[in-house]
Amino acid sequence: MSYEKLMEFEDIFETRQRLIAYSKYYLNLNINGLHYVNFDSDSGTISISHPNHRTNHLATCFLIQEKNLKKSINTIRGYAYNLKIFLDFLMIWDIDLTKCDLLNLMTAFTNYLMCAEESPCPSRFSNTAHFYSTLKRIPLNDSAIGCGKVVTIGFNRSGFKDANKWHCRSYDSTKVIVSTAIRYLTYLQEKTKKYKDLNINEIPRKTVKSKNSLEAGTLGEGTVTRMDLDYILIKAGHQVNKSERFLNRSVSEVMRLKDINLLISAIPNNNHQNKLLFTILKCFGLREGEASNLIVDTSKLSKNLMYLDKDEAILNLKENLKGSIEYDKDLEKWTCTVTKTDSLKHDKQNKSGERIIPLVFPSSEFEDALLYGIIERKIIMSGAKKNHNYLLVCKGNNHEYRGQCLSGNSIRKRFSDLAKKLKKDTGIDLTRFSPHEIRHFYATHLITEGKHSIYDISKFLGHSEVKVTIERYYHFIKVKTLENSGEEEALNIYNKFKEMRDIASGIKMD
Repeated sequence: MSYEKLMEFEDIFETRQRLIAYSKYYLNLNINGLHYVNFDSDSGTISISHPNHRTNHLATCFLIQEKNLKKSINTIRGYAYNLKIFLDFLMIWDIDLTKCDLLNLMTAFTNYLMCAEESPCPSRFSNTAHFYSTLKRIPLNDSAIGCGKVVTIGFNRSGFKDANKWHCRSYDSTKVIVSTAIRYLTYLQEKTKKYKDLNINEIPRKTVKSKNSLEAGTLGEGTVTRMDLDYILIKAGHQVNKSERFLNRSVSEVMRLKDINLLISAIPNNNHQNKLLFTILKCFGLREGEASNLIVDTSKLSKNLMYLDKDEAILNLKENLKGSIEYDKDLEKWTCTVTKTDSLKHDKQNKSGERIIPLVFPSSEFEDALLYGIIERKIIMSGAKKNHNYLLVCKGNNHEYRGQCLSGNSIRKRFSDLAKKLKKDTGIDLTRFSPHEIRHFYATHLITEGKHSIYDISKFLGHSEVKVTIERYYHFIKVKTLENSGEEEALNIYNKFKEMRDIASGIKMD
């Protein structure tokens, strides 16, 4: 097809009718594969390939440039998967970027995102290259497949019926993908001869106040100019009330204390490494990469630790265990120290700098898990003849992997396997969660417990600013309060948290 044909669809004024027209076209379109991302987690290299397996050099060079700007491999990987979708769109319509209006192009791309399936792969397919390169049809979402006839009827939070809603990826998710596409177009205009005449100025901009920019730090509060992504999405008809997007998540999406305890209780009694892993996630709210990077110095522990009386063994741990997990005699608490690492592996990278997190749960449960986890680790390392200081290690029968340190991916797999086991054994379904949800539990538990200030909680979580904590978790507290509005305690928690929110940076979420 062509840009001219694409603009015929864009000329359809009513959003729903335009999306239906796109859907019918995409349903009847035969393709010869889509682009795919090549990602090597060990070396941290990423590239994008055409369906015929040739490397897309311009897209790959863009990713290399972003990586050279010292961005994390997770950020670059996100760019790659977002850019892959934009390249698919350009290929489907055979777009010549030098001969089109970029604003119209981006609104058309937004409509494509509203029709395309959010994640056809890699979640369900192990070989992404084979899957994408052999596709004969464009993966579409339910609304597009049904040409708008798939209807969900229910009641929203205001009591009104929701019907005939076009179900597509979230507003924020769409916005991130469009942002990546514009970054790529800017790169082409600045770095290539072929696209030097691209008129990036066709994409609207807006002026916003800035308190945190470099200029603000030297000149005081001022303004900065940014691409107006909201204008593009609204022009394309992406109807989502952003002020309500935090309230769209249900409190049931946060794991509860009893959920975490059930998960830990499902771990076999002889798997002390897993018990230690999930107890650490529960007690300190770590990200998976942070947990996989914990180190310990066990050289000063008693060589007869496994033969000591339990109380004596725990005392030995308190006095002699050093590293990421230590007993602070001044605080009279166990603490977990998270340090910044420069690992190239995407699933072992930390997002924040160093921080010390005190144990806020009863110490007996944690000390049991730590003691038996340390003893099992010593046995595993001795048998595998491995020599490293990572706390959490693989226990498997495969000698090659036995004793290796865990990665973020292996932690996610352990969680998934454990949730499936719990569902099979008890019927309790936690498979919709991930190990990162334990971090959300930790945050909301501390907030609702009311024993720590929001500033301390923000430090424990490793957030750069307290407003990040407030923006991320305020909706959980509000929803929980709304569902328990008759309870005085819940109302007090909400009011206290609302006060914290208003004090910190003047954030307005209501």
